[in-house]
Amino acid sequence: MSRVVSLEERLTQLERLHPKRMDLSLGRIRRLLVALDNPEKRLPPIVRIAGTNGKGSTLAFIESIACHNGWICDSYISPHLVRFNERIRLNGQEISTSALLSVLERVEKANAGAPITFFEITTAAAFLAFAEAHAQEKRDLLLLEVGLGGRLDATSAVAQWILSVVTPIDLDHQGFLGSTLEKIAGEKAAIIARRTPAISAKQKPVVRRVLEARADKMQAPFLMAGRDWRIVRVGVQAPPAASPADTAQATRAAYRAESKRLHRRIDKSADRETEPVNQQDKKTITDTGAIPNKKIITDEKIIANKKAHTGEDSIKDMIKAGEKTESVNQKDKKIITGEKIIANKKICTDEDSIKDMIKVAIQVQGTPFPALQNLPLCPSLVGAHQQDNAGLAAVAAAWLGAKPQAIQQGIQAAQWQARLHQLTRGALVQSLPHGWQVWLDGGHNPAAARGLSAFLQNQTKPNPHQDAGWNFIISLIAGKSPSQFLSALLSAPIVRGKPLVVAVAPPADHQAVAPEQIATLAQARGAEAYTADSVASAIAEILSRRPKAEGKILICGSLYQAGAILRDNH
Repeated sequence: MSRVVSLEERLTQLERLHPKRMDLSLGRIRRLLVALDNPEKRLPPIVRIAGTNGKGSTLAFIESIACHNGWICDSYISPHLVRFNERIRLNGQEISTSALLSVLERVEKANAGAPITFFEITTAAAFLAFAEAHAQEKRDLLLLEVGLGGRLDATSAVAQWILSVVTPIDLDHQGFLGSTLEKIAGEKAAIIARRTPAISAKQKPVVRRVLEARADKMQAPFLMAGRDWRIVRVGVQAPPAASPADTAQATRAAYRAESKRLHRRIDKSADRETEPVNQQDKKTITDTGAIPNKKIITDEKIIANKKAHTGEDSIKDMIKAGEKTESVNQKDKKIITGEKIIANKKICTDEDSIKDMIKVAIQVQGTPFPALQNLPLCPSLVGAHQQDNAGLAAVAAAWLGAKPQAIQQGIQAAQWQARLHQLTRGALVQSLPHGWQVWLDGGHNPAAARGLSAFLQNQTKPNPHQDAGWNFIISLIAGKSPSQFLSALLSAPIVRGKPLVVAVAPPADHQAVAPEQIATLAQARGAEAYTADSVASAIAEILSRRPKAEGKILICGSLYQAGAILRDNH
């Protein structure tokens, strides 16, 4: 009788199949998927999410919206925080250990000992789990978070997808994706596939140019925050989208005439299309109709005719075989409207915590979703960057056909641990004196640190006689830039002066930036800095040096450290 292999043992076996943790390639996973009878071709309609920061949060918002809209939605994320099961979510729930062991055993057997990275073989296992769940009970949606980059990421082995979502792109993983922002953007832009809609967060100019060029090349309808919509925060009045328009009747008539001319042109040229990057080439989303009170003019004379999907629409209806999505040259599009939009201003407060659940609204400019106009959102996740992620998720969900009410409810109900996450219970919290708070964030690159700094800057200035203010426990894995991370994190006025930083190494199975190096760099930036051999010791160090009635501790810099804290604090 053979011994039962535990999940931990099975995962350890898979980690030994390749000498490198990262080795970007699609050849190995494609070979394995063929041996598994191509589960990637039997998946639900897929939304792919790439970017540097905010992928997981954006996915969490979309998943929550899908749930509130009544859709059955599966999700794939990485890395996990506490349990590997977190990576494969079936209808909002982690895959069971028994089901996970089953798919892992089968992919290991099909792989037959061939070299393959841990992420590649576990991604193949996820595809198998999703395909089998879809066969048992038809799913409406599968959210795939890209692991690293996009072009050669294992998730790119899927056969087709219906929507690409791009979160903010910044410097990270330069050793694998390229040394410049332009090269990194090029790797991530590869998820924009032919005639497949793409939606992007607001990007830096160089990234924006790369994404727009890719969308033009792929003839992919492309929407971007800051250009086609924006989040309008409390106390901000949005300017008019553009110059005054013609009358509504004349606008609609002009739009319909241009749309008919476009259809004739596309029908004549459809057979000349080449370079099928997405195998869903001729099975993409389309739904035509007029957008009220808008006149669209383009130098190329190419526009897409779309209507806002109502709550009655379903994703299944949106991807009928044989339909085509008309291309949009968004770079040349000009939108003329006389509307003046003023945001709905109201603040949701939580007197017991810092949670700044600020109600914001979307100002729609070029998007064909009038139902989003001034739609109030109250993101459950903290920070201005999460408001932007919520806006990105809302536009993506509207494109998929979610009802406005479901978008609102989903944005407010989404949960995502270790992203400006205040711990409110557990052993770690109980060890703190009354009046102290502990926060957790897994952000680990300069862009993430800038988001933390922006959050800190919006907090109330502490009373130096009673409040110890913000104190930091920082861990960074090897390959990250401690200098850039610290410069961004400590730039908020609220932490200037003499912030207290304690550097700790991440969990032992990950190579780390030496705590001594972090402490030295923090001191050079004016901080009072120390090292500790554990998070518990770091907290004790902070409390001994900040004997105030209350204070706040932010543990940041590593998702692996965040996961260890959540596991131990449970």
